[in-house]
Amino acid sequence: MKSPVNLELIFPIKDAPSASFMSFKASCLHDAGIITESEKQWVDAKVLSVLAGEMVAVGRGREGSGSPIALEGDTDFDTVSRLSWHCSLG
Repeated sequence: MKSPVNLELIFPIKDAPSASFMSFKASCLHDAGIITESEKQWVDAKVLSVLAGEMVAVGRGREGSGSPIALEGDTDFDTVSRLSWHCSLG
């Protein structure tokens, strides 16, 4: 029997760099069979939420741009990494 996992403690996601790293960490732990698919999906959803929020902030910081960027469909680690990198450019 698997003990309950506190995902907030294991995957602290506060900003784009931590989101990128936690996405990578979740992929590794999932591949190793340590976390379940649903736990990985929770992390992916949290990562996308944080990155989307940062993309909106980045967009509003530039002249003439104020609309949020929509993230749709399945997003893999490579996409999340590119978004994270873009967000960190500020």
